[in-house]
Amino acid sequence: MAPTRWNALDDADRAVFRDAAKRAAQAMRDDIDRSERDALAALRKAGMDIITVDRARFEAATAPVHADCARRFGQERIDRIRNYHE
Repeated sequence: MAPTRWNALDDADRAVFRDAAKRAAQAMRDDIDRSERDALAALRKAGMDIITVDRARFEAATAPVHADCARRFGQERIDRIRNYHE
């Protein structure tokens, strides 16, 4: 939406748009998750071996990178990126 149009809305209308955007984003995430699960199931059914990653081990192994990024870009920015979906 153009900033001029957005700025012309009252607070109640802006709240409606924000709420609709949050619900739409969640619906899109849910659809992508469902689509990925279905695709993996189809690949498994076709005989493909799917290798998954142990998230806790991955995060532990990449901790030095996270620390470096926090030092370079600020922990607040890293936290915003990691928690963006919430």
